[in-house]
Amino acid sequence: MEDEDKTNYPTRELKNSQAIHNDYAEAPPEVEMGHLNVEAHQPDEVRKNATFTLTNIVPSSKELIETLWKDYEIKIMARKKTQFGCKDTYVITGVVPGTEYIAGGRVNYPSHIWSAACCEIDDNRRESWGVLADNDWKIPPKRTEYTLPRLEQELTKLYNKKVDLFDRACY
Repeated sequence: MEDEDKTNYPTRELKNSQAIHNDYAEAPPEVEMGHLNVEAHQPDEVRKNATFTLTNIVPSSKELIETLWKDYEIKIMARKKTQFGCKDTYVITGVVPGTEYIAGGRVNYPSHIWSAACCEIDDNRRESWGVLADNDWKIPPKRTEYTLPRLEQELTKLYNKKVDLFDRACY
């Protein structure tokens, strides 16, 4: 992983395919860079550092990220893993594109952030759960926990097409 200012690629070339740091510098103060692949879920420093690439970042409500989403990523995930006795846990995180943009229209500001987890207890048993959060920086944050099938229903409505996470392998 290279820092944007140390890479051999000119910023104008990077800017053609991804967000750059300046895109976030110009965002409203209530917006910050949120991780999709969470640093706290990584086992070592190399992998933790890799989560800071801008291709892993989405514009997020600062209040949401610092409160409800952080609580989900750290406390709720740990509680669920312990509750179910997860041997392995697989996580998918995504966003729903919104109607607003930052950086002069270059970077979409997602309307929602979501995450789903599939917990493998043993070869024959799995548990799953999910969460969906409104990502609006103008109102107090809201996060809702769901069963995996219910999260898929909610995402199907938001994306306006059928959503099947984990290829139906984690019900």
